[in-house]
Amino acid sequence: MALSPNQGGNVQLSIGTTDYFVNPDGTTPDGIPAEMAPYPCGAASSNNTAAGGENIALAPSFVLNPPVYVLPGQKWSMIYTSSQGIGAGGGNEGGTAAVMVSYTLYDGPDSMIANKLLEMGVAVSGSNVDWYKQQLLEKSIQEEVQ
Repeated sequence: MALSPNQGGNVQLSIGTTDYFVNPDGTTPDGIPAEMAPYPCGAASSNNTAAGGENIALAPSFVLNPPVYVLPGQKWSMIYTSSQGIGAGGGNEGGTAAVMVSYTLYDGPDSMIANKLLEMGVAVSGSNVDWYKQQLLEKSIQEEVQ
């Protein structure tokens, strides 16, 4: 995920009534800061220069680790907040903010396989879903041969 590198911008992932980013004391912050995950990837923010004026390297995007699984029926959202607002352009046309979220949707039989992988304690990924399908096919073929 990534967001517009506006100074004071943050994004929080919320699943149901639970926020993903939580402080050690249990309080909920506004999320990760824009400078930590700029969008478009590597974009300069309004405050990414060092004392000498040189640009500070920015992260290409933010990867959730461990990964987050949103189960069927759960509602999720990305909540953008800004402590300094979003500045208007020179013609007073208004500013913009953007948040990018990359995710994989498993539906149909793949969603059942993804749930089975979670039950097994195996990470859900495209390659692991394909591996499980292969295991099912091999088992089916062996049963037909016997």
